[in-house]
Amino acid sequence: MKETFGGVAINIENPENASLAVVLMADTTNVGYLSDLFTFYTAMPQGTFSYRGLDTIPYKFAVYLRDRWNNLSDTIEATLRPWFEEFIPKSTWREYYMDDDAATVGNYGANRIWDEQYNALQYNYQSLDLPLPQLITWDFGVTVRLSRFKFWPRNYTNGDDRWARGHPRIFELYGSLAPTPDGSLDESWIPLGRFECEKPSGPGLQITQEDIDFALEGIDFDIEASDFAPNPYSEIRYIRFRTIATFYNTNISPVAIQEMSFWGTIVE
Repeated sequence: MKETFGGVAINIENPENASLAVVLMADTTNVGYLSDLFTFYTAMPQGTFSYRGLDTIPYKFAVYLRDRWNNLSDTIEATLRPWFEEFIPKSTWREYYMDDDAATVGNYGANRIWDEQYNALQYNYQSLDLPLPQLITWDFGVTVRLSRFKFWPRNYTNGDDRWARGHPRIFELYGSLAPTPDGSLDESWIPLGRFECEKPSGPGLQITQEDIDFALEGIDFDIEASDFAPNPYSEIRYIRFRTIATFYNTNISPVAIQEMSFWGTIVE
């Protein structure tokens, strides 16, 4: 366990790909009693799970593993203080189409990414017949430094698009204060990270209820320094989402984004 923005992060290694429940406990009321806070499910060989929405004060946390036969691991405990962050309000976000952005289908434009609608008819949908990678750009309307974000794949009730079809599997984020007018992904864009959506039940076509619940909660990603993104906490105003691969697993694919939310600090 370790501190992270707004909460706690749990790193797990699971080399046998066992189906595990990762049970997080905490004393959030400071009464000396640990109670269940959240349970994550995974069969992946490794991963990081985060719980957010906590104040920047010390909490006592504990975590243990449970397998399908209800065997329990030892419990790890730690007192941790979440890092400060704030929600980036969506009221100032605006579309900002650039020349190399993928065309959107019908009324499913970039503004659907921040409309706080989570039903099947309110999502961003990018062209069916374009090769990957595909780009989409928008304007936060304020200068920010980002700490993390949540991504929701399309919630399609008649045939699940979560972990299928146009659900982005590998994608990159870029930010800029002053993009080059011609729209090229040049040095005016700062890499913020390369990310992968990993299905809790592991690779393959199977989609479990835990996979669906995980996506419905929104998939958490941290903005962290890496070889790809050495300066991810730079001040930015404009954001680009570059889809490298989808769960369609073809070079030509639609891209569907239900909603995104960001956290960090507002500079101005």
